[in-house]
Formats: sequence, structure tokens, C-alpha cells
Amino acid sequence: MRQAGAGLVLLVLVTGFEGCKYSSSPSPRLATPEPVTNDEVFNCDNERGQDFQQLARANTKFFIDLYKSIKGPDNTLVSPYSIFSGLSLLQLATKGDTKTQYEEVLQYGKENPGAIHHQAQDILHSLERLSKVSNETFILNSANNIFIDSSFAVKPSYQSQAECYYRAGVSTLPLQSEPQDSADKMNV
Repeated sequence: MRQAGAGLVLLVLVTGFEGCKYSSSPSPRLATPEPVTNDEVFNCDNERGQDFQQLARANTKFFIDLYKSIKGPDNTLVSPYSIFSGLSLLQLATKGDTKTQYEEVLQYGKENPGAIHHQAQDILHSLERLSKVSNETFILNSANNIFIDSSFAVKPSYQSQAECYYRAGVSTLPLQSEPQDSADKMNV
């Protein structure tokens, strides 16, 4: 039952994913990308801010809703920012109704939902700065990685955004054809 549930979650995440494009033949690495149009080119904006208010509001609202849905008689330990940033990585790859649904669930707000990603980038930058200022007596690493089945081709613009905003690597693995080998590679 556990494997079926994991497969269902993987299927749900992959079906809403616009950052990937299905390819009928699996490839060991990234498939040859389609020609990139001007709207798909992404340049990482390294402008830094210190205003995390929208991200903080969205993360807090999201966590309260999440906690209410999982609250039980036992103690529960979750990392709301980890869950929020992981789902935000998926949101980067969506379009249309799926994108809107992610923004609603994650409580991005209507005024400027794209600012969330810039603020996430700023938080990671601030954590790095704190680490340097403290002579590395304080180190907090955020390990974000995305693993996509090798039957999908990842758009270069999505890879660039994931790296820019969340310092996330994007890797393709044979998740469907070799699940145990893929799991071993993910857990290294």
C-alpha cells in the first residue's frame, strides 16, 4: 500500500508539471530541448531585498491551514518552510489553472505572486550572509532538489529558475523503470 501511495503522489505532482514535457522514449539524461522562445529565457535577477513580509504571511497562512488538516492526538513535527519551498518549486513549473491553484493553496496573495520566489532567494542569501558574519559558527543549509522521471524533458528556463530562487538542482532519474536504483541515488 505504501508504494501505491507514493506512486500516486508522484503521478499527481508530475501531471501538474508544465516545466517538463513528456517524451515517449526515456533518456538517461536530459532530452534535447525544444528551441527556446524569448518568453522562456530566464535571467536570474540578483537584486537583493530585505522585505520578506509577503513570503512570511503566505508561509504562516499555509502552515496554519496545513496544521489544521494534519492535527491529531499525537505530537506532530513538520518544517513548514521546507514544505512551502518544495511546493513553490513545483509552482514555478506550472501555468494556467494549475498555477492559480498552487498560488491559492500556498496563500501567495493576489498583489504580486511572483515576489514570493524573489523573497525566497533573498532568505537564502540572508542565511548565507549570517553564516559568513558568524565565522561559520552558524550554518543552515537548505537542500532543495527536484527529481523527475527520465521520460520527461526539463525546460532550461525551469532549471534556471529553480537554481536561481531556491538553489535547487534538477535531476532526471528512471523513477518509473528503476524505482529502487533511483531512490538509492536520491538518498546519497
